[in-house]
Amino acid sequence: MTAEFCDLPTEAKLWRGFKGRVIPSTDNVVGQTGLSFIYRKTFKFGSSAAKIETKEFKKEIKTNFKECKTVQDYLDNGLN
Repeated sequence: MTAEFCDLPTEAKLWRGFKGRVIPSTDNVVGQTGLSFIYRKTFKFGSSAAKIETKEFKKEIKTNFKECKTVQDYLDNGLN
């Protein structure tokens, strides 16, 4: 089962659990925000457990943070 929740408000990007998962909508409708959240729930036959997935932006570590091992390393490399 897949669902797309469309016309999300801009502040949805700040909602808990939504960071990186509010994406441009597949349908651009005039007067809507163009933001959506895509959610998929997959059931295996004979099992009550479901696999839950969301579509999200690919996350990449900035180059200046790739070698950081400690909190101080991150601070020294510009984290504020």
